[in-house]
Amino acid sequence: WIMTFLQYIVLVVFIAIGFFLGTFGWAQIIGSIRTRQNHFIIPILVWVVILGAATFAVWKWLNAYFIAYLIGIGISFFIMIGQKNIE
Repeated sequence: WIMTFLQYIVLVVFIAIGFFLGTFGWAQIIGSIRTRQNHFIIPILVWVVILGAATFAVWKWLNAYFIAYLIGIGISFFIMIGQKNIE
């Protein structure tokens, strides 16, 4: 199983897409849970839907790169969990 250079680039792009999408999404979700301002559930629901829809789309239509996307989103999740000040 040999990957071409272009496949490696696409793999890195999907990791980056998952990372950046996850960074914004997880920051909003975790920040909303930590601060618990008025209507804190709204951003949680919005970002859960966005992350869920993006994950479903990658799984359904770009299945070959699904694991790369999950790696990116997982890395961003652990980075956001480790952050002290998310607001």
